[in-house]
Amino acid sequence: MNQSRFVLAGIALLAAVQLRHAAAVHLNADEALIYLLANQNTISDALAMTRANAHPPLLTLLLMGWSRISTSEVFLRLIPILANAALLWFTYRWASLAVGRTAGVLLTATLAFLPPVFALASELRHYSLLLAGIAASWWTMEEAFHRKSPRWIAISAGCLSLALLSHFSALFAIAGAGLYALYQLRHRGWPRNLLLPWATGQAGLLVVLALLASQLLSLRGSAMAREVRSTWLAGLQCNAGDLGCTVSKLPPLLEFFFATWWLGAIAGLSALAGLTLLARDAQRRGVALLLGTTILTTLAAVTAGEYPLGASRHSVVIAYALAATSIAVPAQWLEKRPKLLLPAVAGVAALLLLLPSNDGQGMPEREQRREFMTDAIAYLRNSVPRGGLVFTDYQAAMLLCYYWNPRQVCSDRANGPLLEFDLGDLRIASARTWSLDPTPFAQELQNLKRQFNLSRGAEVWVFDAGWGSPVNRPLAVQFGGTEWPGLQEFGEHIGAFRIPN
Repeated sequence: MNQSRFVLAGIALLAAVQLRHAAAVHLNADEALIYLLANQNTISDALAMTRANAHPPLLTLLLMGWSRISTSEVFLRLIPILANAALLWFTYRWASLAVGRTAGVLLTATLAFLPPVFALASELRHYSLLLAGIAASWWTMEEAFHRKSPRWIAISAGCLSLALLSHFSALFAIAGAGLYALYQLRHRGWPRNLLLPWATGQAGLLVVLALLASQLLSLRGSAMAREVRSTWLAGLQCNAGDLGCTVSKLPPLLEFFFATWWLGAIAGLSALAGLTLLARDAQRRGVALLLGTTILTTLAAVTAGEYPLGASRHSVVIAYALAATSIAVPAQWLEKRPKLLLPAVAGVAALLLLLPSNDGQGMPEREQRREFMTDAIAYLRNSVPRGGLVFTDYQAAMLLCYYWNPRQVCSDRANGPLLEFDLGDLRIASARTWSLDPTPFAQELQNLKRQFNLSRGAEVWVFDAGWGSPVNRPLAVQFGGTEWPGLQEFGEHIGAFRIPN
């Protein structure tokens, strides 16, 4: 079996493993939200919903068509699984062409088993599409300069546009690709057959960016941006100009992506050595410029207080560039010892798979079993009267909307301090906060009774699911001795009960 077939076989096997995982676990709240943004009656409605969110519209548009075939978890997750397979193949082709075939195999194996990248491949999110677009653009650009092909230059710009339409952090990779292209064009004497197509492609990217600019600008200072900065991104943001803060975020980033602190430290040092090695090689200096610019523009955005960095999937672009630089030195060593390549690949895979790592979700796979969610929904269907009222926080509302009826358009409307979703045979009253704890829960119950004019004895159910323990557990601690009628738990993260009224 030649090297390319070996890589393709490995990618196919990995996709099969991820497909099995995708079929076994229920959607998390973020995935449900992404699906519900796309589950609209018209494209304009879906684009309007997405515009109010923090991501560009490509995945929304894909999902609108994709979900017409099936709305099952595994079918929806085929999009990121296929995107991840494309990412690995494009990465192999790019690194093999730009650095060498040994580097291509080693980088592909490293990327395939980086814990967050591996996990994101079977989650309905934007990041696998983002990385696939970046890898495709870098590969096709490399092909363009090797073949002196205007067509490949145009394809590269198109791939970067798709990456930007997937996630705004593609801007960091676009900056690196732009400087790399200018370096190559200058190095080759500004060939006219490549310069004009490249300039046209850059103009196209500017058009895409202009279309997204109003959404991007509206996110700055928005209520949503303030909320995420003060909650789950609080430890990942730096104040403008705080370079020390930016530097302090790098160790957690490396630990998160490379499984452990010591492997992350090795990867960080290897990345510095690899960048130096590439920069000193006249044939690969452009690659150092490409990767170094991608890394530095990300760090500049973090230092300007405009982007999070650390143990988060939001850092996936800089992690990709760091992984690419980290393999340059070991790849050069292995080029002279080809018989050690396969053991090296196996060793990388074993280290990243077997070492304990933090997946950032706080919810192990055994607690995401699909049966927990389907049993919880069945329990609510049997317990809540038709047209009844269920109180949730926002993350649980997203899950309830999807699992109650994934074909039903689930749009919220304001009802005083609460949000209301009408599913026909079920009404959902949701707090505006993503996740409730006991203190605001008591206040939200008062809002619920007031806004819905609930008489004494009216039946209201609570459904809590998502990250964190179900709200009945901290309530039992804070309000010890209170009875919760109909209380049922489904694993460690889903609970349902009736409010004593």
